[in-house]
Amino acid sequence: MKKFSTIFFFLLIIIPFGYSSDLDSLKSKNFTRFTGEVIQNKINIRSDSTPMAASLGTANRGDRVKVIGQKYEWYKISLPKKMPAYVWAEYVKKISIKKGIVNVSSLNLRSQPSIDSYAIGKLQKGDSLHITAKAGDWYRVRGDPYTWGWINKKFVQEVAEIEKKTTVKDLINLLGEQSMAKKKKLHQQLIAMGPKIISSLEASLPGTNDYATFSLIHILSEIIKKDPMLTIPLLQKVKPGNPIKSGIYLDIIQEVVQPQKGKEAYFCYASEGRLTDDAIVNACEQLSRLFYRKININKYDD
Repeated sequence: MKKFSTIFFFLLIIIPFGYSSDLDSLKSKNFTRFTGEVIQNKINIRSDSTPMAASLGTANRGDRVKVIGQKYEWYKISLPKKMPAYVWAEYVKKISIKKGIVNVSSLNLRSQPSIDSYAIGKLQKGDSLHITAKAGDWYRVRGDPYTWGWINKKFVQEVAEIEKKTTVKDLINLLGEQSMAKKKKLHQQLIAMGPKIISSLEASLPGTNDYATFSLIHILSEIIKKDPMLTIPLLQKVKPGNPIKSGIYLDIIQEVVQPQKGKEAYFCYASEGRLTDDAIVNACEQLSRLFYRKININKYDD
């Protein structure tokens, strides 16, 4: 009886829970792998190609995923690197503190350190693993590139198609939603478009939220720094009676005129109701003097 129990446990470790030969069929020669982008927030990545399957985690709008197969209305994707996986430690030979080699012919990667959890990948003898922690009799490892999950195809769009359709307005609309890492790339993309998009950027002021507004201030500042004479139209748009817009323009102008010095938070003051008409006039005059001095035009000489 003990021998039978041992064999049964071994089979649970090496044979995927819920494994189907359909998974192998996904390697069809007719399927072309591609990079997709998630188009909504909090979309479940599931353990199988059904809405009833357990969620392994979520993906958000803008996340990129590697689509490696398809089954009906579901895409099979490589799980994001942030999602951990677990392997039975006995079948991994450690060759350093954080590296191990699979020493059995076939080994499952699981979603949790339990034989009852879902198989989310499969390893072969000799495969290398990055070990991040020990969890009882299991190793927590980086699953990429061996792990997979499922996401409904209606929430994923091929990146090539997105890039074809993306307009400046689409990119601007993303400024309030992206993570810092993705937002940095978005900033660079918009800045590279140069002065031709200034009118579109200004039409979006203020942004959909403060984060978007700060992004727009930064992007406009960087574009105008490359051609400081574009500051002149902004100076003309700073007017009492419109503190929010004036605060935004003052922030942009001071970033162009004195980028290395301590700055006033004009937009923040305006948002808090503390940017008065007198303060707007005084700030505009001060920044005008600094600007014309910087470009060696003595407009304010007596």
